Amino acid sequence: MMKRERDNGNLSVCHVYFGNVFALPIMRSELIRSREQNIRATVIAPRYPHEKSSGVLAFPSEGNFDHVSFHFISLLARKVTANQRADLKLIRYVEFVARTLACILKTRADVYVGHDMPAMLPVFLGCWLTGRKMIYHAHEIWSEAGTEVSPLLKFWKPVERIVTRRADLVVVPEGNRAEIIYREFGSRKIPVVVRNVPDWKPTTRRLDLRERIGISKEAVLVLYHGLLSPSRCLPELVDSLTWLPRNVHLVLLGSGEPAFVATLEEMGRKAGIGPRLNILPRVPYSDIQSYISSADVGIVLYRNRGRNNYFAAPNKFYEYTFSGVPVVVSDFPGLKSLVQEGEFGTWCDPESPEDIARAILNVKETGNRSALAGRAREMFSWEKEFQHLVDAYRSVVGRRDQSGK
Repeated sequence: MMKRERDNGNLSVCHVYFGNVFALPIMRSELIRSREQNIRATVIAPRYPHEKSSGVLAFPSEGNFDHVSFHFISLLARKVTANQRADLKLIRYVEFVARTLACILKTRADVYVGHDMPAMLPVFLGCWLTGRKMIYHAHEIWSEAGTEVSPLLKFWKPVERIVTRRADLVVVPEGNRAEIIYREFGSRKIPVVVRNVPDWKPTTRRLDLRERIGISKEAVLVLYHGLLSPSRCLPELVDSLTWLPRNVHLVLLGSGEPAFVATLEEMGRKAGIGPRLNILPRVPYSDIQSYISSADVGIVLYRNRGRNNYFAAPNKFYEYTFSGVPVVVSDFPGLKSLVQEGEFGTWCDPESPEDIARAILNVKETGNRSALAGRAREMFSWEKEFQHLVDAYRSVVGRRDQSGK
């Protein structure tokens, strides 16, 4: 079932990810579009049967994945316990590496893609044993990802350097990171930059966030969606409400550690802004665009805790701007240059509640929404990014597509 024979017209790509593949927007977009480029895709990833109850389908209803061969690994260690203790995480990861390596050795693909370093390790081992082509898709500089994402940093630092130097190609989401990977980690060539641009299409879904939280059309709705984490400057964002007029409401849409979410709620109560602070659970990705369209301001803040944050490359920036929602971003080079280039909003000191409030007040008056959306869609598109990615795949395996490109 896992074996694939080579086809002269098709390119076969095997993706490996240590996570929920459908919770990674860029991978979802790539898999959906792969048929258009004569790509036969295989995915090896852990099974997440619990995701359906938490609002993210383990196998989403939207998107056509009939052309993709999925091999979901049921981790025995996860069945025993889902406890997030470091030693138990390590046991689960060792099982993932062993079982994924066995799957890789049974497959035949033109190129194997490891998405982030935990997935790249079994890809590296499998390709080293078989002499196959491998690509490292580094969504983060993993050895600098922080303990909340990567608890085994001492292990990952040397491994990331070894794997990066031996990969046939590295893919990153941001240009400054490409320079870091090339000059400091020693990749064979400058990494290919494929930005986290969503595969945007007009939506017919009508999900009104204002209706859901019970505010009028005249109220100013500020939206943050994504991981609820201190690294996203959410305490400062909540505190900024105390500097803003009473008609400004904040929605935090996403999931995070329960203790941290409770801290944010307590902050709101103590500051007397509880009614203006709404923390909502994450929703299916197919609903995000509709909810974003209800907002007046989109928030993209990162704390300056390492180069992944300093050179952040989040898909939410594009999701906001494609819907015509102006953004407030951290005053860091990558995001700031994007905002300046398209006049998409403004920037602030992400650790200053007062400066965040100033930026929100300034940006909510930013021009015509339809014009902003038009600029964003003209400047960025998943079609362009995906073609760039496919060209990179074909360059690694030395194969042109059927049209002779």
